[in-house]
Amino acid sequence: GPDAIPDTNPFRVGSHLVEPSYFGYATAANLHGLLAQTPRTYFVVTTSRKTVRVLEPAEFRLVWVPSRKFFGAARMEKYGASISVSNLEKTLLDCLDRQDLAGGMPAVVQVVHSAKPRIAYGRLRKYVVRMDNKSLAQRLGFLLERVRPEVPVPRSFLRFLRARTGVAFVALGSPGLYGNRGRHRNDWRIVVNVPDVQLLGEVDVR
Repeated sequence: GPDAIPDTNPFRVGSHLVEPSYFGYATAANLHGLLAQTPRTYFVVTTSRKTVRVLEPAEFRLVWVPSRKFFGAARMEKYGASISVSNLEKTLLDCLDRQDLAGGMPAVVQVVHSAKPRIAYGRLRKYVVRMDNKSLAQRLGFLLERVRPEVPVPRSFLRFLRARTGVAFVALGSPGLYGNRGRHRNDWRIVVNVPDVQLLGEVDVR
Protein backbone atom coordinates (compact mmCIF):
# COMPACT_ATOMS: atom_id res chain seq x y z
CA GLY A 1 0.00 0.00 0.00
CA PRO A 2 1.01 3.68 -0.11
CA ASP A 3 2.11 3.64 3.54
CA ALA A 4 4.11 0.40 3.34
CA ILE A 5 7.37 0.39 5.29
CA PRO A 6 10.21 -1.87 4.07
CA ASP A 7 11.38 -4.54 6.51
CA THR A 8 14.82 -3.65 7.91
CA ASN A 9 15.30 -6.90 9.85
CA PRO A 10 17.85 -8.88 7.76
CA PHE A 11 16.90 -12.14 9.46
CA ARG A 12 13.25 -11.73 8.54
CA VAL A 13 14.16 -10.76 4.99
CA GLY A 14 16.66 -13.59 4.62
CA SER A 15 14.11 -16.11 5.85
CA HIS A 16 11.86 -15.33 2.86
CA LEU A 17 14.40 -15.33 0.04
CA VAL A 18 14.16 -19.00 -0.86
CA GLU A 19 12.67 -22.27 0.37
CA PRO A 20 13.89 -24.51 1.88
CA SER A 21 16.65 -22.62 3.67
CA TYR A 22 18.45 -21.91 6.92
CA PHE A 23 21.04 -19.40 8.05
CA GLY A 24 24.45 -21.07 8.16
CA TYR A 25 28.23 -20.75 8.25
CA ALA A 26 29.55 -17.46 9.72
CA THR A 27 26.01 -16.14 10.19
CA ALA A 28 24.99 -19.15 12.27
CA ALA A 29 28.29 -19.09 14.17
CA ASN A 30 27.64 -15.49 15.14
CA LEU A 31 24.06 -16.28 16.19
CA HIS A 32 25.34 -19.09 18.46
CA GLY A 33 27.95 -16.78 20.00
CA LEU A 34 30.86 -18.67 18.43
CA LEU A 35 32.32 -15.67 16.60
CA ALA A 36 32.96 -12.32 18.19
CA GLN A 37 32.70 -10.27 15.00
CA THR A 38 29.41 -9.95 13.12
CA PRO A 39 29.88 -10.95 9.45
CA ARG A 40 28.79 -8.38 6.87
CA THR A 41 27.25 -11.02 4.61
CA TYR A 42 24.28 -13.15 5.67
CA PHE A 43 24.70 -16.72 4.46
CA VAL A 44 21.49 -18.54 3.55
CA VAL A 45 21.89 -22.28 2.91
CA THR A 46 19.50 -23.94 0.47
CA THR A 47 19.02 -26.90 -1.86
CA SER A 48 17.30 -24.63 -4.39
CA ARG A 49 19.12 -23.40 -7.50
CA LYS A 50 17.21 -20.10 -7.35
CA THR A 51 19.28 -16.96 -7.83
CA VAL A 52 18.48 -13.94 -5.69
CA ARG A 53 20.45 -10.72 -5.27
CA VAL A 54 19.52 -8.48 -2.34
CA LEU A 55 21.67 -5.66 -1.01
CA GLU A 56 19.17 -4.03 1.38
CA PRO A 57 18.84 -4.10 4.35
CA ALA A 58 21.99 -6.27 4.12
CA GLU A 59 23.98 -8.35 1.66
CA PHE A 60 22.79 -11.95 1.37
CA ARG A 61 24.52 -14.90 -0.22
CA LEU A 62 22.64 -18.04 -1.15
CA VAL A 63 24.81 -21.13 -0.69
CA TRP A 64 23.67 -24.22 -2.56
CA VAL A 65 24.29 -27.60 -0.90
CA PRO A 66 23.26 -31.11 -1.97
CA SER A 67 20.29 -32.57 -0.14
CA ARG A 68 22.51 -34.94 1.86
CA LYS A 69 24.15 -31.92 3.53
CA PHE A 70 20.91 -30.07 4.18
CA PHE A 71 20.07 -31.01 7.75
CA GLY A 72 20.65 -29.92 11.34
CA ALA A 73 18.56 -26.74 11.40
CA ALA A 74 16.49 -25.47 14.33
CA ARG A 75 14.23 -22.51 15.02
CA MET A 76 15.59 -19.45 16.79
CA GLU A 77 14.02 -16.14 17.79
CA LYS A 78 16.08 -13.15 16.65
CA TYR A 79 14.95 -9.53 16.82
CA GLY A 80 11.32 -10.55 16.81
CA ALA A 81 11.65 -12.99 13.91
CA SER A 82 11.45 -16.79 14.09
CA ILE A 83 14.25 -18.02 11.83
CA SER A 84 15.80 -21.32 10.80
CA VAL A 85 19.48 -21.66 11.78
CA SER A 86 21.90 -24.57 11.70
CA ASN A 87 22.32 -25.89 15.23
CA LEU A 88 25.66 -25.68 17.02
CA GLU A 89 27.00 -29.06 15.90
CA LYS A 90 26.00 -28.59 12.25
CA THR A 91 27.41 -25.05 12.30
CA LEU A 92 30.74 -26.44 13.51
CA LEU A 93 30.89 -28.99 10.69
CA ASP A 94 29.68 -26.57 8.04
CA CYS A 95 32.33 -24.01 8.97
CA LEU A 96 35.03 -26.68 8.87
CA ASP A 97 33.69 -27.97 5.55
CA ARG A 98 33.60 -24.49 3.92
CA GLN A 99 36.26 -22.45 5.68
CA ASP A 100 35.83 -19.62 3.17
CA LEU A 101 32.26 -19.08 4.36
CA ALA A 102 33.34 -19.01 8.01
CA GLY A 103 36.04 -16.35 7.66
CA GLY A 104 39.05 -18.63 7.09
CA MET A 105 40.83 -21.12 9.33
CA PRO A 106 41.48 -18.61 12.16
CA ALA A 107 37.72 -18.11 12.39
CA VAL A 108 37.14 -21.87 12.31
CA VAL A 109 39.56 -22.27 15.24
CA GLN A 110 37.60 -19.63 17.12
CA VAL A 111 34.37 -21.51 16.38
CA VAL A 112 35.85 -24.75 17.74
CA HIS A 113 37.21 -22.92 20.79
CA SER A 114 33.82 -21.39 21.63
CA ALA A 115 31.72 -24.46 20.77
CA LYS A 116 33.80 -27.14 22.49
CA PRO A 117 32.24 -26.96 25.99
CA ARG A 118 28.74 -27.02 24.48
CA ILE A 119 29.04 -29.85 21.95
CA ALA A 120 26.52 -32.70 22.11
CA TYR A 121 28.85 -35.46 20.95
CA GLY A 122 26.11 -37.99 20.24
CA ARG A 123 24.53 -35.57 17.78
CA LEU A 124 27.91 -34.57 16.33
CA ARG A 125 28.76 -38.23 15.72
CA LYS A 126 25.56 -38.74 13.72
CA TYR A 127 26.27 -35.61 11.71
CA VAL A 128 29.83 -36.71 10.87
CA VAL A 129 28.40 -39.97 9.50
CA ARG A 130 25.89 -38.06 7.38
CA MET A 131 28.55 -35.69 6.02
CA ASP A 132 30.61 -38.74 4.95
CA ASN A 133 33.86 -36.83 4.44
CA LYS A 134 37.18 -38.33 5.60
CA SER A 135 39.17 -35.10 5.41
CA LEU A 136 36.47 -33.36 7.48
CA ALA A 137 36.82 -36.03 10.18
CA GLN A 138 40.61 -35.60 10.16
CA ARG A 139 40.46 -31.82 10.58
CA LEU A 140 37.77 -32.09 13.25
CA GLY A 141 39.74 -34.60 15.30
CA PHE A 142 42.94 -32.57 15.03
CA LEU A 143 41.27 -29.35 16.20
CA LEU A 144 39.17 -30.92 18.95
CA GLU A 145 42.30 -32.43 20.50
CA ARG A 146 44.42 -29.30 20.26
CA VAL A 147 42.08 -26.35 20.69
CA ARG A 148 41.16 -25.60 24.31
CA PRO A 149 42.85 -28.78 25.63
CA GLU A 150 41.54 -28.23 29.18
CA VAL A 151 38.05 -29.17 27.90
CA PRO A 152 38.09 -32.96 27.45
CA VAL A 153 36.72 -34.76 24.41
CA PRO A 154 35.16 -38.22 24.96
CA ARG A 155 37.74 -40.85 24.04
CA SER A 156 35.05 -42.89 22.32
CA PHE A 157 34.38 -39.96 19.99
CA LEU A 158 38.06 -39.55 19.13
CA ARG A 159 38.28 -43.30 18.40
CA PHE A 160 35.23 -42.95 16.18
CA LEU A 161 36.90 -40.12 14.23
CA ARG A 162 40.18 -42.01 13.88
CA ALA A 163 38.29 -44.94 12.38
CA ARG A 164 36.89 -42.58 9.74
CA THR A 165 40.13 -40.85 8.74
CA GLY A 166 41.79 -41.53 5.42
CA VAL A 167 45.34 -42.67 4.71
CA ALA A 168 46.32 -39.57 2.74
CA PHE A 169 47.51 -36.40 4.45
CA VAL A 170 45.12 -33.46 4.12
CA ALA A 171 45.83 -29.76 4.55
CA LEU A 172 44.35 -28.13 7.64
CA GLY A 173 43.61 -24.86 5.85
CA SER A 174 42.44 -24.33 2.31
CA PRO A 175 45.43 -24.94 -0.02
CA GLY A 176 44.18 -22.12 -2.22
CA LEU A 177 44.76 -19.69 0.65
CA TYR A 178 47.65 -21.25 2.54
CA GLY A 179 49.42 -23.55 0.07
CA ASN A 180 50.31 -27.20 0.70
CA ARG A 181 53.48 -26.88 2.79
CA GLY A 182 53.58 -27.26 6.55
CA ARG A 183 54.23 -29.52 9.52
CA HIS A 184 52.99 -33.09 9.14
CA ARG A 185 51.01 -34.50 12.08
CA ASN A 186 50.88 -38.27 11.75
CA ASP A 187 48.23 -38.78 14.43
CA TRP A 188 45.48 -37.22 12.28
CA ARG A 189 47.26 -37.26 8.91
CA ILE A 190 47.14 -33.46 8.84
CA VAL A 191 49.46 -30.93 7.17
CA VAL A 192 49.45 -27.82 9.37
CA ASN A 193 49.79 -25.39 6.48
CA VAL A 194 48.42 -22.32 8.32
CA PRO A 195 51.09 -20.04 9.87
CA ASP A 196 50.82 -19.92 13.67
CA VAL A 197 50.46 -16.14 13.66
CA GLN A 198 47.24 -16.53 11.62
CA LEU A 199 46.02 -19.75 13.20
CA LEU A 200 46.37 -19.06 16.88
CA GLY A 201 45.58 -15.43 17.61
CA GLU A 202 44.27 -15.41 21.16
CA VAL A 203 43.16 -19.05 21.04
CA ASP A 204 45.17 -21.71 22.91
CA VAL A 205 46.26 -24.46 20.52
CA ARG A 206 48.82 -27.05 21.53
